[in-house]
Amino acid sequence: MFRLCVLLLLASVASPTIEHAHAQDSRITVSVDRDLLPLAHRVDGGLHVTASEAFRAVSTLSGVVLIDVRTHEETLFNGVAAPMHRHIPYVIADFDHSYDAEHERYKLEPNPYFPRSVDDLLAEMKLDQGATIIVYCSVGERSARAANLLLKSGFKNVYSMVEGFEGDPTSRIGAGWKAAGLPWTQRLRREQAYKNPTM
Repeated sequence: MFRLCVLLLLASVASPTIEHAHAQDSRITVSVDRDLLPLAHRVDGGLHVTASEAFRAVSTLSGVVLIDVRTHEETLFNGVAAPMHRHIPYVIADFDHSYDAEHERYKLEPNPYFPRSVDDLLAEMKLDQGATIIVYCSVGERSARAANLLLKSGFKNVYSMVEGFEGDPTSRIGAGWKAAGLPWTQRLRREQAYKNPTM
């Protein structure tokens, strides 16, 4: 009986669940407490960074990839994080720009090429699905969904920037990339622009 208890204890220590995983990239120091995040901001892998932590990681560590998952329109009108590697929208406006009565906006649908586009970017950078990826959106909800999709698609170390690029002044999560005074620009460089894998 004692031996069985020891084996069960060792198994639970040796294989933590994805629900409680922390900082897969040991080079990144994180301050985000997943349990304090709203459900919509939580990543299944438990990997979250603030805007400042994302900037520090992408500016000082090799092989850290920063991806903007907002819509084309958001990058056009609100700007982008200057060190961002690629804009790869998680959702796109449907072809007919249909009206979404529930959300009172134009209808958005999942980008069917999202994981493939991330794979293509990593290949360009001579990285694989084990690379450290940080995704950001406007306020941190879409980036959590994008991170979850990437994890389900085989990517290993995907962090969501919890407060996003714009941030939410009514939230306790954080000010966002722009309000934190981190480098951003209205100009999108050619190498940062979305590349549809079918074209």
